Amino acid sequence: GLDQGMSGRLPFGLDIQSRDTASTQVTFTTMDLADPFHPIMDNVNTNAFQGFDATSGVAQAVLNTKSVSSSNVPGACNGFMENGGYFQRLIRSTEDIQDTVLGVCSYFSGGLIVSTIDLATHSERANSTTFPLLGNVLKHKVTPYPDGFGTLGNGLDLTINGDVPELDPSTGAYALRYMKSDATLNFGFTTSTTSSLHADWIIDGPTNWDGSSLANGVTGHSTENSPSMTFCKADLASQTGCAQGEQWVITLMLHTDDGHARTIDITVETNDIYADEFRPEADAVIDIRTDYEDNVQFIGTKTVANADWDVHRIILQGEGDEAELVIHFDASGSQDQDALEGNGIESYEWKVLFDAPYGDNSFDLDGHEFTQTAASDGEWSYKFKNVTVDSTGTTESQIRIELIVYDSAGKFSEKHRMYFVVVPEGFGDEPPELQWNNVALNNTRFIDDNITISGQILSGSEKGEVYVEAAFSQDDLAESSLVKYQLQLQNLWAKSENLSDGDNFELTLDMSSFYTNQSTRQSVYIKYYEGTYPNERWVTIKWIELDLPACQGLEVNPDAQAAGGEFVLDANGDCQWSGAWSYDPTTGEWTDNSQSTDGGDGTAGGIDTMMLIIGGAVLLLIVFGTLMFVRRGGDGEDDFTGMGGAFGANALDPTEQYVQQLIAQGYPEETARSFAAQYVGGGAAQPAAQPAAQPAAQPAAGYDQAIYDQYYQQFVSQGYDAATAAAYAQQYAVQYAQSQQ
Repeated sequence: GLDQGMSGRLPFGLDIQSRDTASTQVTFTTMDLADPFHPIMDNVNTNAFQGFDATSGVAQAVLNTKSVSSSNVPGACNGFMENGGYFQRLIRSTEDIQDTVLGVCSYFSGGLIVSTIDLATHSERANSTTFPLLGNVLKHKVTPYPDGFGTLGNGLDLTINGDVPELDPSTGAYALRYMKSDATLNFGFTTSTTSSLHADWIIDGPTNWDGSSLANGVTGHSTENSPSMTFCKADLASQTGCAQGEQWVITLMLHTDDGHARTIDITVETNDIYADEFRPEADAVIDIRTDYEDNVQFIGTKTVANADWDVHRIILQGEGDEAELVIHFDASGSQDQDALEGNGIESYEWKVLFDAPYGDNSFDLDGHEFTQTAASDGEWSYKFKNVTVDSTGTTESQIRIELIVYDSAGKFSEKHRMYFVVVPEGFGDEPPELQWNNVALNNTRFIDDNITISGQILSGSEKGEVYVEAAFSQDDLAESSLVKYQLQLQNLWAKSENLSDGDNFELTLDMSSFYTNQSTRQSVYIKYYEGTYPNERWVTIKWIELDLPACQGLEVNPDAQAAGGEFVLDANGDCQWSGAWSYDPTTGEWTDNSQSTDGGDGTAGGIDTMMLIIGGAVLLLIVFGTLMFVRRGGDGEDDFTGMGGAFGANALDPTEQYVQQLIAQGYPEETARSFAAQYVGGGAAQPAAQPAAQPAAQPAAGYDQAIYDQYYQQFVSQGYDAATAAAYAQQYAVQYAQSQQ
């Protein structure tokens, strides 16, 4: 009579409301079997409820459970069992699920069973296999809920693939779970109770547990503790072959042997766009590039949060405030397993912490963040400048770089860490030591065509990265590779292969182009270093000075030099002697081609004393003969004139005479003729205009025959060929005749 304003006469303030009209009664179609797995419902055929009467009426009254009083049901039962209470609705009205037709309330050590169904009239006997409802009610004993048998989030949770689903904070229930097409989900549960539980899984959606289709309003059932299912409603028009946006409601009902129940559920949806089952994973490595590959060294790992993270040493390039090094990082290995294409990463968040010089604590503890979008493909670079070791290199601090990646669903990864120790250029690297075998040549006389630079690497090349270069100019050692290549073709620059400790080297350079007609000094440089351009380290340049004598060491006869002669360079750059004396490069002999008046060594003067005496006697005969011809007059004069013509015809032309003189001095004939043509002024180019040459033994007109013969024989005895001897004899015979006038 609570609905009529009278004092309650039923326990727990039960509010029984009448539904005795045809339009308000609970019928088979408006009945909801909320818990078909409770022991009271054992062997009860649901279809039997529609045969109570012609109108399929099931109950003409309901228990109103809308009361919020703790003294009334459901409050007296600590609330509905779905919310962690002990009031179980077994049958209820679909028009208002808080209108209960059959329910059980556990209360301390006992409880009660409430039914508005006329069980005595409609139930069959207790041993019935189709509808023993009354018998089941009579034999069921209501007991307290076991300890630990709580509800969602309070001693009970549903799991999917081993993980508890996320909660919807607005409802406190599980959030809608998105999944990919053809996703297979493994369901399970966790509970704090130690009591034996029976699981019933109900699926409501387009397909059943076995993948078969379900009609609207029909549910599927599984009694496995951990059922699994592949979700897909076929759709040939879909890119994935599965319809998008299809939902399944998965309900888990757990019962103890005494019928105590808990119910939790979750809704899953096929949605390849929003599906996000996994957290993204961050991964980053150093992008090792050739311009700094020798400046990055792996030195170990550091354990943080049970994970080992790489530690690298960074060796700066440059010195002082200019020292720095830009390192490139690659995080393209980061991924999201939910991604349909690509790696599924939407953004990369880099953070740098503790980047400060060793001993400086003024840095920002929060570090510096750098966010890159997916367009970066995980590429990022950072410039290191601060040295993080003390002056002795024995104590260090570390720079930490962290990476967090985010996927399209907004999930973020665990931190990926990397640690760095920054040291100055040359840290821990010993400079190469070299033994140069040519040091003893410094400030010494050198006359060879080539010089071979040799030596050995003593230490400092542990990795075999030492090189040696040699050149004649320090500037050549700094030239471009193209210029060095041209110098190498001329053997004016050379470079060794990469050398390790104990390796020997030999580099040969051509010295011949540095010899002139003057004594000079020439430097020979070597440069040795570690590494390759532009990262050369420990660059050292040494050199020696060589004394290069004139004409590659040809010894000048002092008398020849005193007579005003000197070495000159011909067109080929070869030394030739120019002066009154002549030099034979084949025999190394010097000859004074001028008249000797000092009574000295006959060989040095070209004609010995005896030859001069004979020459004087012959001269007297010539003078005497001349007087005789003068006295004879007429005919004799004609004869002399004819002789004079003969001598004039046999004399060498000026060009040929100069040619022979140059050949005698060692010039090649071709060069001699070229020089003679220039010297005479083109005379050699017109040989037809000159008198024809006669046999070499005949002097020109105006020469004394005896004197000519003496000179001729003298030059032949010294090794000159007949033509050269004739030319020289003619020249000196004329000089002798002029000296007698």
